[in-house]
Amino acid sequence: MANQIEKADPARLAACRVLRDVLNEGGFSNDSAAIHLSSPDLLPRDRAFASALIYGTLARIPLIDAWLERLSARPFEKLDPWMQNVLRLGAWQLHFSYAVPAHTAVDESVKLIRFLSGDRATAYVNGILRSLSRELPAIPAKKLLAYELGLSTELYGLFRHWYGDDMARKIALAALESPSMQTVRLDLRRQAEVDEWLTSNEAVELEAQKAPWPEEAMSINLAGKALNELSAYKEGLFTAQSSSAMLSGSLLPEELLQRDNLRVIDLCSAPGGKIGHLAERLNPEAKLIACDISPERLELVR
Repeated sequence: MANQIEKADPARLAACRVLRDVLNEGGFSNDSAAIHLSSPDLLPRDRAFASALIYGTLARIPLIDAWLERLSARPFEKLDPWMQNVLRLGAWQLHFSYAVPAHTAVDESVKLIRFLSGDRATAYVNGILRSLSRELPAIPAKKLLAYELGLSTELYGLFRHWYGDDMARKIALAALESPSMQTVRLDLRRQAEVDEWLTSNEAVELEAQKAPWPEEAMSINLAGKALNELSAYKEGLFTAQSSSAMLSGSLLPEELLQRDNLRVIDLCSAPGGKIGHLAERLNPEAKLIACDISPERLELVR
């Protein structure tokens, strides 16, 4: 087993574990990635590659699964979950990664499935990915249009109905873009410390810059670093949150937030970014109630 562990590429292994959590176990990509990509065994370049594998593959799942369903001699949904996700990662590397040669994508996928499921699974993975590297299976034109944009036919149909063909396509293409910068929310109660940190070497290396909106938003370029390894994160100067998620806390007027008897209920609070933002702005006497459909994710708020 020790030799097999050495042969399993750590970035691909971490990515495969995240995909299984998300696509087979009903997990959330950001939660699972935070766990598996924080491993000290991952070098910064491995972490960056694993992140590209995860989010690149998830963005293309409708098309990738359509290819694999047509190439698999067995029903794809009945394959072992490890095999499903090794194939998905291999397919993304073959047709959407500009950095991975085709032979490497196939060979590394075979090594990965051998580590996860043993020798019995290697021939099947090898055969499907080699077929996929030679020729893409035919998909009906109406479905292909949606799949190439990373959407199911049902969702793309709704977009077209709501926004028209041109705008629906623009929305889908924008969603497929992979931004190089990550948005974080500054704790403006500690503005002096934030300003001092912005002059530090760490801030320069992260290319830290204020985002266009809202006031608390800042963009950083992690470039393979783990957010929880940054000194500013450890000190509580900022936390991960998208600009759109900040709006619920930023748009509420200050006079409302400072009421003594204010009660705020967040019905979809996990993993805690929005309610944490409100806690920073509210009168200390106000009451916050956090709810979520998932008891497991609600634990992240505590």
